[in-house]
Amino acid sequence: MLQLAKRVAGDLRRGQMTDELQTVGLALSERSDAVVVVLDLLIAEVGKKRPDEDLCEVFLLG
Repeated sequence: MLQLAKRVAGDLRRGQMTDELQTVGLALSERSDAVVVVLDLLIAEVGKKRPDEDLCEVFLLG
């Protein structure tokens, strides 16, 4: 899930919206623990010295 989120964040940096966002949405919908996983990833990213704002945005969109 993290790898998909990083690809979507890269798309956001380039100002693109690709099918990757839909892939992330499908991956999240297939996991019963998706909210917990995304929150864990978001908390870990925000806790970094220099968090990736685009990646955080992807987690929030998820």
